[in-house]
Amino acid sequence: MSEEAVDTHAPALSKAQRPQAASILHSSTLRLPQWTYFHLRLFTLSTESPAHDAVTARKNLNTAMMRYLGIIGSSISIDILKLDNLDLWVRVPRESGGAFHEAVSAWIGQGDMKYLVKAKDDWLVKLSDSNGQDMF
Repeated sequence: MSEEAVDTHAPALSKAQRPQAASILHSSTLRLPQWTYFHLRLFTLSTESPAHDAVTARKNLNTAMMRYLGIIGSSISIDILKLDNLDLWVRVPRESGGAFHEAVSAWIGQGDMKYLVKAKDDWLVKLSDSNGQDMF
């Protein structure tokens, strides 16, 4: 028979005395967001306030994309999230965010209209003035 070494100096801990490990219910890391969000403002040199509704805004954005990227520009999905007077919030696929930014920045419409990019981010809540509730 062989003898086993037993450590008699370490006291055995009961279940109630064992330290509790931190329990994690859920952990997630968002590495690559699906969308890029833009806050745009329509700017014009005209003294008259331009007509700015969702249909006109979509037409302006599609025209900008077509001028910059040709037929491929018209295939990029642009979602209008909110339209408030001359301010416009849109989202585009993350991969197309750079092209959209360049196209909108270079576009000049009728009557010297232009969109100014006020903000751009991968997270919508960062573009809002408060905690994001004012967006909807």
